[in-house]
Amino acid sequence: MIRPLKIHAGIKRYGNCFVLTVLLLTGVSSLFAQTPDPISEKLAEQVKILAKNNAPELIYIQPSKGVYETCEDLWFKAYLLDAQYFTPSLLSKTLYMQLLKESTQKPVWQGKYEINNGFANGHVYLQDSLSDGNYLLMASTQHSFFANNEELKAVRRIKIYKNIKTLSASVPAAIQPSNGKRSIQFNTFPEGGNMVASIRSKLAFKAVGTNGLPVEVEGVLLEDSIPTIKFKSSHAGMGNLSFTPLEGKQYRIRLSKSVADTIFSLPQIMPQGITLQLVKRDREFVEFKVSQSKALPQRTIYLRAQLRGVVCCMASGVLNRELTIKIPLKEFPYQGIAEFTLFDDKLLPAAERLVYVNPEKRLTVEAHVDKDRYQTREKVVLKIKVTDENGQPVVANLGVNVYDKLYRNADDPQNILTHCFLSSQLRGKIYDPAFYFDTKNKERAEALDLLLLTQGWRRYVWSEEALHADNNKNQYVVFDSIRGEVHATKRTKHTKGIPQIVMASNPGKNNQSDLIMSDSIGRFTVAPAQLNMFPGEYIYLKPLAPETFKPHLTITEPFDAINEVAKVKEINYPLPPVLIKKTDKTIDPPVEGHNSIKLTEVTVKAPLPRDCIAWARQQR
Repeated sequence: MIRPLKIHAGIKRYGNCFVLTVLLLTGVSSLFAQTPDPISEKLAEQVKILAKNNAPELIYIQPSKGVYETCEDLWFKAYLLDAQYFTPSLLSKTLYMQLLKESTQKPVWQGKYEINNGFANGHVYLQDSLSDGNYLLMASTQHSFFANNEELKAVRRIKIYKNIKTLSASVPAAIQPSNGKRSIQFNTFPEGGNMVASIRSKLAFKAVGTNGLPVEVEGVLLEDSIPTIKFKSSHAGMGNLSFTPLEGKQYRIRLSKSVADTIFSLPQIMPQGITLQLVKRDREFVEFKVSQSKALPQRTIYLRAQLRGVVCCMASGVLNRELTIKIPLKEFPYQGIAEFTLFDDKLLPAAERLVYVNPEKRLTVEAHVDKDRYQTREKVVLKIKVTDENGQPVVANLGVNVYDKLYRNADDPQNILTHCFLSSQLRGKIYDPAFYFDTKNKERAEALDLLLLTQGWRRYVWSEEALHADNNKNQYVVFDSIRGEVHATKRTKHTKGIPQIVMASNPGKNNQSDLIMSDSIGRFTVAPAQLNMFPGEYIYLKPLAPETFKPHLTITEPFDAINEVAKVKEINYPLPPVLIKKTDKTIDPPVEGHNSIKLTEVTVKAPLPRDCIAWARQQR
């Protein structure tokens, strides 16, 4: 018998967190709340420890457009956000920006910018020596770029051309099935982490081609070579099927003959265990069913819910065979990917489920202009209104881009919404992330759940000791200040232990300068405020020791450390919708320069020369 488990009172606040504990009494239909126990506090504290080992800053880069020509300026704005609350971060003060050639991932330009209250802006001059192709803007800060991070997320793709007329016109297109057999990568993902014998389970799957793009598939589930359940993918090569696995049976999947490999094995079926399934969701609750094998004894289980490393609520109950848990969505203050982790009576993680909560909690940005048509160089009056989900005005820091649609990069599917809520939260490359936020797509909620079942899937392996392992702590690579050393190379006996002085200036601009004092062994730092003394210009550092001492100055270049660490990291940039090249000659040709003017259709009439008339008659 399934008894509903509802969360009542007994709420305790932990900073910005709530821990809700409930007790289910066997044979009693009502539920009684109890005071949060030390176990709940311990599970909440684990999240705080793990959150400290994650990058506290999230960076989003907004270029002025998506396509550039050489010999022009690439203007950008960088948003540095608190990784948990998405508010402006006040941690880092220096932004390290690089422009990489995507095919080689080698930098072709790099520069430093001051960060003011979580925002930075600047420009990059695109040299004529740059070749045509895709480039990546990559940003790093002291609190976002660590040696122990596996992926680089603070990137943005742009295109650069020597002449914009070389840009081919292309349009998004649906994924077309291939007539021949294709090699694919096909993986299955049990909901919660494991399939357990005699417990009905949901099995998600995902198929991608050798190029990383999704492949639509269909097939059948085999039980000891006997076909049982037919299935097919529903979005971007993803889908799911539900069945009850039996112990001692062999389960495989056979796909249609349109792929090269047609038989795929399923993950191991556990003879006994515990499962977590999402059974229902609406605008008020998410409902889970917890099931365990008959042979397992009655025990207390705990369900912890967190959003970007912040514990929002926790429930506990006594599990006999099955238990239903309803979590109120009002406990989650924001939208995003919530992580529900199920713990057994020994506080070991038994299952996990990712659920996207509160998608309606979003800002609405409305832009209105004072008229429909404008002349060139005419003033445009733009009014912008930002409101929350309740229609109330919101204070916002905005970035506005205005450019011809010709300069939109079709190979860049990223925006601030997809980057913050999806790409930065999940591992790997996400195909067409904007699909999941477009309200025109009625099936977006189901498709997003499939994405979390597959790309967000993971089986827990950590233990209590892993929470305190040294290799999990953030390993800093760069710092806000520039570090260097100054030494006297002559008469060192008289200068040993004496602090040195370094002057920072730019003689070609003004007489402004600043003096920097080193420590007793010659180490000094150039602070962010000093770096901003001459924005966009060089800063000259000069040791002030007498020339008789032959002072020598060395600077630690932060980009050397960034480039060395980046070699072993992977850039998993989102994949754009599949594009097809148009061969229709009626496509409007791109303009050939910034001063070109596109004319409307023109008909030219003139008498043909006699030789042309004779040639035309011969062709008849």
